[in-house]
Amino acid sequence: MKKYTALVLVAIFAATTAQAQTLDVAPEKEAEEQLQAFDTPPERAPRPAIEEMVITAQRKSESLQEVPIAVSAFNAEALEMQQIAQFSDLQFSAPNVSFTKTNFTGSNFSIRGVGSAAVAASGSPGVAFHINETPLPTLIFETEYFDLERVEILRGPQGTLYGQNATGGVVNVITAKPNMEEFGGDFEVDYGNFNSLKIRGAVNIPLGERFAIRVAGISLQRDGMTKNLYDGPEVDSDTVDGRDLWSIRATLAADLTDTTYVSFLWSRFKEDDNRARVTKQLCNATSTPQLGCDWRGSLETQRADLSNPQAFVGGMFAAYAGLTPWGATPDSQNPYSEEQNPGLQQRLNDDLRAVYT
Repeated sequence: MKKYTALVLVAIFAATTAQAQTLDVAPEKEAEEQLQAFDTPPERAPRPAIEEMVITAQRKSESLQEVPIAVSAFNAEALEMQQIAQFSDLQFSAPNVSFTKTNFTGSNFSIRGVGSAAVAASGSPGVAFHINETPLPTLIFETEYFDLERVEILRGPQGTLYGQNATGGVVNVITAKPNMEEFGGDFEVDYGNFNSLKIRGAVNIPLGERFAIRVAGISLQRDGMTKNLYDGPEVDSDTVDGRDLWSIRATLAADLTDTTYVSFLWSRFKEDDNRARVTKQLCNATSTPQLGCDWRGSLETQRADLSNPQAFVGGMFAAYAGLTPWGATPDSQNPYSEEQNPGLQQRLNDDLRAVYT
């Protein structure tokens, strides 16, 4: 009887101990599982990575995110999406950039307020323009973009890398390069009001494993958007500021070795239209060549006259040679010379409403 009682007590003690251990371990394990669940972040969908753009702003290929220069870069997709078709469109997409059309074939492309407002074509610009890293003085306001790889705008000064005329900055235009691997091309036709017809196209032809040629071109015809109200004998059209231009570019590339890449580019541009080149100008010509125009008086008293031709180098030499008379320009050469601040003899049709598709 005593032996049986001892066994019962041992069984009860063992059961009690096991229950106590279970009660002691369960809270610790539960707390550990909760802590582990708290430290493990929930699974999330991977974020889309920023597209890397490689530029050559520092004369070498670098990622745009790593270049320590104030640069605005637009690849081919960005140019198409933001409708950047020419130099004047860059001011709507790049900060600190402005474009102004001046008299004749002049223009003022400025960055951070630094540019050139000189009317003469011989004036040095304040912003340098490069095509494939080659400086090229050109009539930038007439150029139409086509078949480009990217456009880079470097805010200045950039004289260390790009030399003179880069005080305001530099604009790099990089054309599309030939592809040695596959044959391809694209073709696009745009038609709009004022009989606007723009045709753009490009074709890439591989020539073996290490050579390729790419040919691209653009053609633009459009009626003038400005109604000409002057009915003089020199007028041959009711509208002005139309477009009739074309351009073609051929690039031959050779990938000679792993470290040697050579390309040859040939380009031609031609325009024959009545593009508006002269803005309204007011001047009271003087008989003193050095002055050009008499600045005295108010805006209302200024006439639509031409400045003294001897105020320019070409006119001065012509007068010395006896080709033109000294003194002010004869009023007979300008039908509006006697009018004080005449009204514009044109009516402009323009629509700036944005259309998103």
